[in-house]
Amino acid sequence: MVDLHVHTRASDGGRTPEQVVILAREAGLHALAITDHDTTDGLPPAQEAAGHLDLRLVPGIELSTLWDEHEVHILGYFIDPFNPELREVLSSRQEGRCRRGRRILEKLAALGMPLKWEEVLARAGDAASIGRPHIAEVMIDKGYVSSVDEAFVRFLGTGAPAYVPRTKFSPQEAIDLVLAAGGVPVLAHPGLIKDPALLEQLLQDGKLKGLEVYYPGHDEETTRELAELCRRQGLIATGGSDFHGLPGDDRAPLGTCAVSDVIVAALQQAAAG
Repeated sequence: MVDLHVHTRASDGGRTPEQVVILAREAGLHALAITDHDTTDGLPPAQEAAGHLDLRLVPGIELSTLWDEHEVHILGYFIDPFNPELREVLSSRQEGRCRRGRRILEKLAALGMPLKWEEVLARAGDAASIGRPHIAEVMIDKGYVSSVDEAFVRFLGTGAPAYVPRTKFSPQEAIDLVLAAGGVPVLAHPGLIKDPALLEQLLQDGKLKGLEVYYPGHDEETTRELAELCRRQGLIATGGSDFHGLPGDDRAPLGTCAVSDVIVAALQQAAAG
C-alpha cells in the first residue's frame, strides 16, 4: 500500500525525512509520497533513505493557495524538484511565509502572548517552510496553550484573533506550476472545501488530474461522492494520511487511507503524458 500525503520537518512535520521513511517501512508501506508544504527540500534525504530500505518514493509537494479567502491545497506528484520555475516560485513562497509568521507574532504580542522570531526559527530547525505549527509549538513551550490543536482553534486558525491570510496564490496558479514541473496536480482533501463552486471551477479546464478521495477527514458519504465524481470525470482517486507526526498530534497515523500501486501507476502515466 502507498501513502500519498505525508509531511516531514522540511515543512511543518515533526519527523525528519529519514525518520518518516523508516516509519513507513515499519507501517508495512512499500511506497509513499513526501508532500511537504511549499518545499521540496525533504525529497533528496528521503530518496536516499528510501533507497536503503527498498521503499519507493514518489516526489511530491503540497502547495498552499487562496481562493476567495478560502485556503485550498494542491498536491503535485512526480514533480521535478529541480525545475527552475518551481524553485523560483517556492523561494518566493518561503519568503512570504516568513513575513506572515512575523505578522502573526505581532498579533500574538498584542494579545498578551509575546514570542521571539528566533524562538520560532529554533523550533523550525532545518525546515525550509516555516508555518503556523512551528509558532504553535513555541506557544506550547511558553504555556500559552496545551496543544497544537488548541493554538489553531483559539488563535491561529482562519478567522481566529492572530490569523494572518496567506500571500495571494491561486489554485489555478498552483496547478499550472505543478504541470510546468512535469507533475500531476491533485486537489487535496476536497471534502473539506465548503463551496462547491470551487471544485466545479477547477474541473472546468481539465488541468486538474485527480482528487484526494480517501482522507481521514472525509466521512463515508463524502468519500463515495468523490469516488463517483472521479469515475464520471476520468480523474485519479488518490488518498493519504496527511501525516505530520507532531508531539501530541492526535491526527491519523502514517498509512491511514493508503491506496494501491494501481493509483501510483496512474499518476506516473499521467506525468509521462
